[in-house]
Amino acid sequence: MIADVTPVESRGRAFGFHRALDHAGAIVGPLLALLFLNALQFPMRSVFMIAVIPGAIGVVLLMIALREEPRGAVGFSPPVDGLKVATPLPRSFYGALAAIALFSLANSSDAFLILQAHAAGVSTGMLPLLWASHHVIKALFSTHAGAASDRFTRRYLLVAGWTTYAVIYFLFPFAHSITAFFVLFIAYAIPFTLSEGAERAWISDFVPAELRGRSYGVYYLVTGVGVLIGTAIFGLLYQNVSPSAAFNVGAALAVAAAVSVLAAGRKR
Repeated sequence: MIADVTPVESRGRAFGFHRALDHAGAIVGPLLALLFLNALQFPMRSVFMIAVIPGAIGVVLLMIALREEPRGAVGFSPPVDGLKVATPLPRSFYGALAAIALFSLANSSDAFLILQAHAAGVSTGMLPLLWASHHVIKALFSTHAGAASDRFTRRYLLVAGWTTYAVIYFLFPFAHSITAFFVLFIAYAIPFTLSEGAERAWISDFVPAELRGRSYGVYYLVTGVGVLIGTAIFGLLYQNVSPSAAFNVGAALAVAAAVSVLAAGRKR
């Protein structure tokens, strides 16, 4: 829907703004939950009931405020033997998706960073502040980074973001103090700031409007499965080899993804 209502010259900025709002919610929501639970002593059941309110408002806005252009039957090739055949997605789309899938293997669950935080001496009570600080960076700069992908080649933003990710991942096992871990964890927001909006806008560059919904469905399927597999690999290495080995493999996969994105198809 974002791609449908946004001019192509502003699409990176739009997706970056979407990610900025998402991260703003990731700041405000947990802090409000802490306020209700710890300061106001609300029971857990009440907090969950309060959390329904913004979700319900979102559904109402979707129903009354969004207007889409009517569409006919799209995304299908001419009938073959009386059957509609789905129009294939462009090969260039799959080339881009392969690079993104490779990075998703590196992008394992952030739960392992919580383990590293405890190893560095970060207390459980400090984790919400640490997490909020991380998302503040994302919320502040995602829109600007997405807009940069409208002015420059989107692939270069992805290369910069994924390479930065690799460097930070490589350094995490060396963060043995609270200060070092705080600095690294806040810096860990930078690669996502650079790449999240650009990556989603990049996908829309390869497919016509009538295939866009399917292309994003495939994109989220592949990245979701990739993160699942990457998390399993990271966990096995973390537990059976060493944390350093797990982080080093993640960094290597991110570098490989950054290299492969340069070989992926250019904008259609």
